[in-house]
This record gives sequence, C-alpha cells and structure tokens, in this order.
Amino acid sequence: RLLDLAAQVLPGAPVLLFLDEPGLANSMHPSFPFEPDAVEELVGRVVEPLTEDAVVGVQVPGRVDFAMLFRTGIGVLGAPLGAQLETAAAELARFLEGGGFIAWGAVPVDEPLGSGSERLWRRLSALWNELTHLGLDPLLLRERSIITPSGGLGGFGVTQAERILRLTGELSERV
Repeated sequence: RLLDLAAQVLPGAPVLLFLDEPGLANSMHPSFPFEPDAVEELVGRVVEPLTEDAVVGVQVPGRVDFAMLFRTGIGVLGAPLGAQLETAAAELARFLEGGGFIAWGAVPVDEPLGSGSERLWRRLSALWNELTHLGLDPLLLRERSIITPSGGLGGFGVTQAERILRLTGELSERV
C-alpha cells in the first residue's frame, strides 16, 4: 500500500523503503531465538517482492549479523556508527562493490549534540579510516554512503528535529 501511494503521489520517482527491525538487534548472541539462516530467509521473503518497486533498506538499532543481512537482497543497510560494522568489513566491501549503500546513523538522537558537526565528522572519519585499513576502497565508501540521524525524530519537538536535520545536512555536505 505504501508503494502504491508513493507511485500515485510521485509517479516514476525512485523509492527508498526502509524496514526498521529492532527485533534483530543482538541477533548474533547465542540466546537469540532464531538461527541466522532462518532470519535470512524471513527477511529475504519480505525484501524480495518489494525490490521490484523500491530500493529496500533495513535498519537495525544495534549489533546484528551484517553478513546475513547483506545476503537478504537489501540495497541499503542502515547502521548506527556504534554498530561495529568493521567486524564485517569484507562483506561490507562486497556489498558496496555490488551496488549497495550504507545509511550511516552518524547524527545521534540519544546524546548531547554539541554546537556543530565537527565532533560527528571526527567519529565518522575514524570509522571510515578503520574500514579502509581493513581493505575497503575509500572512494567507494564515500560514494555509497548516506548520512542520517541514528534514529527516528518522532519524539522530538520541531526545534530539536530541525537541529538534528541541520547537523545531518552539514555532515552530508562534508562527506
């Protein structure tokens, strides 16, 4: 229904549809109730029929089996900076080389922001430096990145949300 509505409102426009999957956080932990293959199959069955009409992204607010998510057919991975994506550097490189994007949750919504984007830039740069040392192409990393807030803005007032979006824009421009 959402894709039909997007097609009616903006016919022919490309659509990026994100699935927010907080239930997959910590899916690498031995106590997680599903095996990685089962999670991959379940997510893949949701993603696959949507890819005809949209680029599908998945966002998990925390650690997840990134290699498994990359195999589900997603086009974008939403990941907060602290998600330890560097543990899946080889899989990330293949994902980006295959045309995938990373939506970096680089502007936190759960901590003080400071006065500008400099601190946020240093955090993102440090992670990207680590990823390039692990073999990722720095140009590809930059070209296949989207900068986003680390979470939703629905619980914020207009002034707070505008500030988060302003910082997101500043950081995006710097990238």
